Amino acid sequence: MEVTGYESNSVLSVLTKAETFVRWLAVEKKYALSKMDEMLDNEQWIEPLGSGVCAAVGSLLWVPRGSDWFVALLKTIEERYAILPQPGHRIQFLELQLELIEEWRVRLTQIMSATVASLSAESFLTSGPHPLTAVINTAQYIRTVLLQWAHSLHYLQLYYYKRQFQQFTQQQHRDPVKSESSTSLEYDTEHGSKQSIDDTENDTTLSLEEVESRAKHLAIKEVTRRNSMVTSQFDTPASPTATTTAGEPVEEDSDEDAGVFEDAPALFYHLRQAGLTSIIQFMLIEFREELREYRNLKWHAMLIVEERALSVSSALCKPLSGLCARLVTVSETLAPATAHFLRTELALHLDDCVFKDVVLSNWFNTGGTIQLTHDIQRNIVPALASIGKRPADISSVPKLAESCTLLNLEYEDARRIRTGLKKNNPDTISTIRSKGITTITIAEALQILNQRTDLVDASSPTSVMELF
Repeated sequence: MEVTGYESNSVLSVLTKAETFVRWLAVEKKYALSKMDEMLDNEQWIEPLGSGVCAAVGSLLWVPRGSDWFVALLKTIEERYAILPQPGHRIQFLELQLELIEEWRVRLTQIMSATVASLSAESFLTSGPHPLTAVINTAQYIRTVLLQWAHSLHYLQLYYYKRQFQQFTQQQHRDPVKSESSTSLEYDTEHGSKQSIDDTENDTTLSLEEVESRAKHLAIKEVTRRNSMVTSQFDTPASPTATTTAGEPVEEDSDEDAGVFEDAPALFYHLRQAGLTSIIQFMLIEFREELREYRNLKWHAMLIVEERALSVSSALCKPLSGLCARLVTVSETLAPATAHFLRTELALHLDDCVFKDVVLSNWFNTGGTIQLTHDIQRNIVPALASIGKRPADISSVPKLAESCTLLNLEYEDARRIRTGLKKNNPDTISTIRSKGITTITIAEALQILNQRTDLVDASSPTSVMELF
C-alpha cells in the first residue's frame, strides 16, 4: 500500500472479508492467550529486565520480563492491524486488545492470591525478585504504558472515531425535527472543555468517511495541544514549590483519563494497591507477634538514663530488625514511587499498632518516657525512612510523635492540661492543638496523661502501686 498507493485488490481486501476477518480475530486471540500462559509458566517472568549479564539501570531494574513480553505482544498486534484501511476493523482489533488486557489482569490477580496464601515467616527475608512484588511492578508498568498509549495518535484516532461513530448512529435514529432545531453539537474532551460542531457537520447524511476524517482531525488537534503544553512547561521557569528532586516520587492519580482503554488502567492501579496492602498486612502481623515482650516492659518503673547513654530497647530489636530486613528487601525490588508509597503506608499502620499496643496499654514514669521517646525518634522513625533520600521525619508516625509530646510535658503544664481536658475546656483543647496534638483524640490524650505516674492521684481507685 505504501509503495503503490492502492488499497483495492490487495491482500487486505481478502483478509477483511467478513468470514475471513472473524477467523483472523479468532486466531489472534487463540495464540495470544497461549502466549500469555506460556509467559507466566516461565519462572523468568518475575525477573527484572535489568538483571543478568547486561545489567542496566533505571526503570529496567523494576520492570519484570513478563510485563515487557505482554507489552510486546500488544504492540505486535497493533502493528498488524494499524494498516487496515477501515476504522471499523481497527476498532474490532482494539476490542481484542482490551479483552487480552483484562485476561492478563485476571491471571495476575490469581497469581497474587496464590502467592499471598503461601507467604511464610521466611518471606521477604532474602534478596531477589518475589512473585508478589513482580505482580505489583507489572500492574504499575502496564498501567503506565496504557496511559501513555491512550494519548498517542493511533489510539486517539480510535477513541474519537468510536465517539463520532456512536454520535453518527444516534443521528441516524434521531427525529428529523430535532435535528433541524438543533444548532450545535458539543463533544466533551478529557479536560472538560467543549468543541462545537457546525450544523452542516451534524447532517444525518454524514458519511462514514467523513466520520473517520473528523476523528483524525480531532486526534491530531489533541496531540498538538498536548505537545504545546509540554513545550510551554519546559519554556516556563518552574516555581520553587513546584520543583521536585530528581527521582522523588510523584503523587499518582488513579482517576487519570484513560481514553480508549476505559477502566483498564484504574483496575491495574487497584491491583497494585491490593498487592501493597497484602505486603503491609503480612509485615505487621510478623511485627506484632514479636512485639509482645516490648509491650510488657515495665515502663512505669524504668531507671532514668542520660540521653547519651541510651540505646534501643533489647525487646524492640527482634521485631524491628525483622521489619527492617523485609522492608529493605521489598523496597529494592519495587519501583521508587511504589516503594515510597509502601513505606508511607507501613509507617501509618505501624504507628497505629505501637500506639494501641504500647502507649495506651501502659503507665509511664520519667525513665519509661525517655526510653520510649528514644526508641521512637532514634530507631523506629529512621527504620521507616527512605534510604539516602531525606532525613528521618517524626511526622511519619503522627500518633507516636504526639504521644511523646504529651508524655514529655512539664509537670505543671501536664497537670493543668489534664484538668482542662477532664472538664472539656475549649481553651485547653485549643492549647493542645497548638502543640501539634491533632491526630489522636481528646479521650486518647486524656488517657495518656492519666497514665503518667507523676500525675497519679492518691484518691484514684486504680493506684499505680498495683503495677509493682
